[in-house]
This record gives sequence, C-alpha cells and structure tokens, in this order.
Amino acid sequence: MDLSNDMIEVARQDLARLDLEASVEVRVADAEQLDVGADSFDLVLCGFGVFFFPDPARAVAEFAGS
Repeated sequence: MDLSNDMIEVARQDLARLDLEASVEVRVADAEQLDVGADSFDLVLCGFGVFFFPDPARAVAEFAGS
C-alpha cells in the first residue's frame, strides 16, 4: 500500500520477478484511512515510512484494526 502509483508499480514488478504476485496484494491507498475490514492483515511491513505519516499513531491503529 502506498499513495504513489509509481511505487505500487515497482512493487508489482518486484512481486512478479519473485513469482509472488498471486500471494500478495498491493494497492494505492492512504494508510491513515484504510478501506478494509478489521483483522484484514496477517502482517504489516512498513519500511522507512512511518515517520512520513502526518499522524503515525493513527496509521498504526489502522493497521491493527482499531
């Protein structure tokens, strides 16, 4: 998940190269306003990004399904 279409495209290319595109969903979205049900994630990875969120606590709460 990223706000950038370009970053999502890079992720899709990487997943295809690793033959993982069938197992992983990537999409353009705002981490502070997720449009998914509670308990939708098995795992959240956020590399070099939490400090970019205007409200990091809100984003982390969204990940947790709060």
